[in-house]
Amino acid sequence: MNREETTLSEVHYDLTPLSLAASVKYRYARQTRLSLAVRTNTFQMGDIAPMLPKISKFKPQGKIQVSVTAESGPKDLADLRWDGECVFYGGLIQTVRCD
Repeated sequence: MNREETTLSEVHYDLTPLSLAASVKYRYARQTRLSLAVRTNTFQMGDIAPMLPKISKFKPQGKIQVSVTAESGPKDLADLRWDGECVFYGGLIQTVRCD
């Protein structure tokens, strides 16, 4: 933390079978920007679906591994531009009818 930015270099979150690592940098000098990075181990989507109600309705199956970064625009911190990979191994997601 200094006069120009605050950095949270690495946070680890273990929620077996999911292991997640994230880092965040918030720049407040000159142009305000938020940047972050997230990566996970390879895990079974169905194992964590019950903990994520918005995802569980799709009944996900198979494995996934995520490695992504995001950076905000200078005017709106919520306007994140994402880049990276979500790799699926034998993935299956059921569609849900929205009436």
